[in-house]
Amino acid sequence: FICREESRRVKIREMASARLVVILTAFAAECYYLACFARIKGVEALSRSFLPSKNDLIPLKPPFVRAGTILLGPTPQRQHRQLRQHQRRRYAVGKAEGEGDNADGGQPEMSEGALEILKALQHLDEKTGTLASQTGLRCPDGCGRCCKSPEVEATIAEMLPLAEHLYNNGEADAWLRKAEEASSRRCIFYSPDPVHDWKGRCSVYEHRPTLCRLFGFSGCTGKGNEVELIRCAHMDDELLDKTEQALRRGEAIAPLMAQEAARVRGMGSEAPSMETLPINEAFESAMRKVQMRRYFESLAVASK
Repeated sequence: FICREESRRVKIREMASARLVVILTAFAAECYYLACFARIKGVEALSRSFLPSKNDLIPLKPPFVRAGTILLGPTPQRQHRQLRQHQRRRYAVGKAEGEGDNADGGQPEMSEGALEILKALQHLDEKTGTLASQTGLRCPDGCGRCCKSPEVEATIAEMLPLAEHLYNNGEADAWLRKAEEASSRRCIFYSPDPVHDWKGRCSVYEHRPTLCRLFGFSGCTGKGNEVELIRCAHMDDELLDKTEQALRRGEAIAPLMAQEAARVRGMGSEAPSMETLPINEAFESAMRKVQMRRYFESLAVASK
């Protein structure tokens, strides 16, 4: 009896050890798979700015180990396909029930936070458009001098709508590669004229960040709390003087750069959301955040 009891205990310990090894191996494999899929390099993989916030996480159905078999999960291609199928089903249901943006086909796949930021950015266009209509202020035809400046900065939150837009259109990897391989801080989204480099256009105009929307069409508080126009050196001096006079007389209203930028940049859930980065770095961080969130979403879909 004693021998049988001891043998049973040894067998239980061996089974427990084997199960622990399987669980740890599966966990290590899952971590490696996650790092490979997200293409995160080095210690930056542990940075909070690349990880989804607690509101983005979707609880997964345990366990990863079933019946002693290590489940490494489906391939990235299959996960992406499952996620897209899930999104199409959700979009179809939302359209049938007339829910929100899905009903009119506006932004069915953009997250609520990114859509809120995009609407705030579009509201800035309305304010700058009002100033332009009141004063006739406008940029020189085809001018892209401010776009090619290496000083253009943005926050991760501001670049989220653009990152999600490119991800939904299947252009994430191509633009992320351009950001990683950029040899300068010049915006990768600026498309210069083949003849005159200072002429060009923005290839993502509808999703450009705050600074790109406000520069030259906004003001700051000067002496006596008077609004002073933030002048662009390449705009027509006569138009600039006319605009400043209209602001002093109260005939026109210019959005305040600092106030509007703080309002938009404070809408993100990133930490820290108010930190400005060179525009290419901000886009790269935003895209990695979107990829990470979509990866967790695909895991949730695959586990159902």
